[in-house]
Amino acid sequence: MEKGFNCPACTGEHWEHIETFSYSKVDGARSNSRYLSLRRKLNIFWRILFLAKPDTQVVKCKSLNAYQKLRRNVLFDVWFDGKKEIVELKSRFCRSCGFVCYSPRPEDNDIANKYAYLERHASQDVHEPEQSAYAAKRDLERAERIHQQCVNLITETELDILDYGGGDGKLLIPFKRDNHNCFVIDYYDSPIDGMTKLGNDIRDAKVDRKFDVIICSHVLEHVSNISNILDKLKDYLKEDGIFYAEVPQEVWAGLRIDDDPVTHINFFTKNAFLNLFIAHGFEILESNWTTANFGASALEVVWITAKVSQGNKQNLLPIDTEEMLHPSRFYSLKRLYRLFIQPKLRKRQSNSSV
Repeated sequence: MEKGFNCPACTGEHWEHIETFSYSKVDGARSNSRYLSLRRKLNIFWRILFLAKPDTQVVKCKSLNAYQKLRRNVLFDVWFDGKKEIVELKSRFCRSCGFVCYSPRPEDNDIANKYAYLERHASQDVHEPEQSAYAAKRDLERAERIHQQCVNLITETELDILDYGGGDGKLLIPFKRDNHNCFVIDYYDSPIDGMTKLGNDIRDAKVDRKFDVIICSHVLEHVSNISNILDKLKDYLKEDGIFYAEVPQEVWAGLRIDDDPVTHINFFTKNAFLNLFIAHGFEILESNWTTANFGASALEVVWITAKVSQGNKQNLLPIDTEEMLHPSRFYSLKRLYRLFIQPKLRKRQSNSSV
C-alpha cells in the first residue's frame, strides 16, 4: 500500500483532503439484508440531501452483509496483512485534474492479491446474485449504445475491435453481428462464441495487430496503474482508431466506500475523466454524463469517445470535483429519482410487457 504518491491520472502533486473512513476488524455480517439495504439508502439520502457535502467526521459502517464483509476482510487480511485492528483510508482529490482516490493506495500486487483472496474465499452465499433476464436485457441495451457511438465515427466495413476487461465479450455482440473481428483481454476463461481471447491482462496479452476500436467499459475504476494501461492501449490503437471508455460517476457529496472500500479505487467526475485522457495524449471526440444500466443497477456514468491526438496536447479542463462534493439539492433530487425510482418503474413496466 502506497502512501506518498503523485496523481495517478495526471502526475499532479497537490492534493486536497475530502473524508476519513474508519474500518474495524470486528465489524460483522448481519443477516437482515433488507434492513441493511433500507438503512444504507436512508443514510445516503441524509448525507446527500441534508448535509449536501462530505462528512467532516470519521465515516464508519458496522452493519455488513456477507458480500460486504468478505470485501472488508481484504483490508485486514490482504492489504494490511493482519497487522491492524482499525484501518483508516483518507479520500482526496487532485487539485490539477480533479481525480479522486484514497490513501494509502493499493498497488498492482495489492490488486492481484485482492482478486486471489476473493477467489479463495468465495462461496455461494457471498457471490453477487446471478444475472436476471432483466439485467441481461439492460446489458444488451448498453452494448447496442456503445456499438452505435463507435460505428458512427468510423467508416471501415470490417473492423478489429478489442474490449479490454470485457469479461465474456457480451459488449461486442452487436459488433460480431456486423461481422467485425472481436477480441477480449480478461481473466474470464470462457468467452462467448465468436470472441478471441488474447490474454488475461495487458501484461501477458499476445497482441499481433492494431485495432480500429478499443472499448474499456467499467474497468478504469478498478486498476492501480491507470497511466501504464492507457499508454499501452493507446499503442494498440490505429492512427485513426476510436477509443471508447466509460466509468461510474461516484463523486456525490463525498464517496460511498463505507461498506465496500476495495472494489473501486479510482473515482471520477466528468471533467476528471476527460482530463485523464487529455493528459495521456488523446483528443476527445464526444462525451456525456448520463444515467445508464450496469446489469440490473442504474448508475450515473461518464463515457467518452476519443482518438490519439495528432497535434499539441490539449490543456486540462477546469476541475468540477468541488461542485460534485457540494451538490445542489435540486441536482441531488433528480439523481435520486434517476437512480432509485426510475429503474423500479422501468423494471415493473418490463415485467408487465412480458
